[in-house]
Amino acid sequence: MSKTFIQYFDFIYKRPKDRSDYILHIVLSGFLVISILTFFDVLIDKFILKNPGYNDNDTFPLLHLIIIFLLLGGLKLLHSKYSKLISYGFLFLLLICCAYIIIMSGTENPFSLLLMFFYIVLSSILFKGKHFLISTFVLIVTALALAVGQDRLIFHPDLTWKARSAPLDDAISLMIILMIIVLISWLFNREINNYILRLEESQKLLKKERDMLEERVGERTAQLQAEQMHRLAELSKLAEFGRLAQGLFHDLVNPLTALSLNLNQAKKEKSTARMKNYFQETTVAAENMKKLIDSTLNYSKNKIAKDTFSIMGELKNISLICGYKARQTGVNLVFQDKNDIELIGNKTRFSQLISNLVLNAIEAYEQQKDKISSNASKKIVIKFFNEKGEVIIKITDNAFGMPEKIRKNIFEPFFSTKEYLGNSGIGLSMCKDIVEGDFAGTLKVKSQFGEGSEFTIAIPQTFQRQEENA
Repeated sequence: MSKTFIQYFDFIYKRPKDRSDYILHIVLSGFLVISILTFFDVLIDKFILKNPGYNDNDTFPLLHLIIIFLLLGGLKLLHSKYSKLISYGFLFLLLICCAYIIIMSGTENPFSLLLMFFYIVLSSILFKGKHFLISTFVLIVTALALAVGQDRLIFHPDLTWKARSAPLDDAISLMIILMIIVLISWLFNREINNYILRLEESQKLLKKERDMLEERVGERTAQLQAEQMHRLAELSKLAEFGRLAQGLFHDLVNPLTALSLNLNQAKKEKSTARMKNYFQETTVAAENMKKLIDSTLNYSKNKIAKDTFSIMGELKNISLICGYKARQTGVNLVFQDKNDIELIGNKTRFSQLISNLVLNAIEAYEQQKDKISSNASKKIVIKFFNEKGEVIIKITDNAFGMPEKIRKNIFEPFFSTKEYLGNSGIGLSMCKDIVEGDFAGTLKVKSQFGEGSEFTIAIPQTFQRQEENA
């Protein structure tokens, strides 16, 4: 039974969601408490103490009871969709009280002045914008109209209170009204401060979420870019392989022709010694074919295993792969053939790195063929050596070089000056990724426009020792 009673009157202590409704809830609750206390005080004076001052006013306790039920109804409706109606109604009652006090006691009465001030403060809390201006305008017009009515003797307020000393009850009542105004102002300021604090906390959380989201987006974008670059690198490698296929087929023709001729001659030859000689030449041609095919297969593979490999051995394979394109362009490949150095790492990636740089140099000659004299020596020099704890590999050409604005961007993905040759623009970008990612080294370029270019690969020997220990 008590639980049902509490649930029925839960609107008394239940806080409304809206801040202005919460302030009005406090005000109505305060007036409800005052009305209940006043009601019981009247009952005690009238029926228990038999105070003779109430004999002529039998309806006074009933009036208090009506006010109590009105306040309870207002609190109940405050939690419904009629909360604004309660705000208007309460302010209207305050306006009526102010008008009543002015009519009965004059415009100078401190109660009316405090109630008007209370009306303005509460109106500023409950309403916003033009509604606040309208409610304040109504109060001012009402007060002015009553002041004019008093001045022109339309009504005759009782002004004898001015000649009397203020009783203690009036002073207490004025202090209570003033305290209510202060309390309401303090509550509203506290709500505003709490709202600002919650807003700041929300902004911090939003900023944190935004930063985390940006970080996740950045990580995912970098991941997608890495995957895209990996796929493009594979496509670029296949495209380069396709461009080298012509040279592969051309270089296979010579050993195949020699193989066929030697076998035919061996069939016709009766001398054992001559037959043996033909078979030896056939074996040499077959070995040359095998070397060329093995070099091409190694170039096209995508191994990730790390091996110990010879730089000179890989350069010889690259000379087989790029030989035909170099001869076709009239370029002489010059490889260092002494003081070999062994590296530890992915030799397939190393082969792709050097092949890309060599092919880039060959195509530079092809691109600048109109500017290079036909009598000029076209060559690509590759040399390697140890220097200051690093393995240095230099690839140099004299293919007219690059202007500054091109040199600055050659390692950027998709940047190419040779679209007409079918380039994707990711060859040199992939070279940089191989040097930095697979060998923890650096790739730099020097180029003098009108002379030539030099690409320098530096692989730290500390990285080599780490790979060896691994």
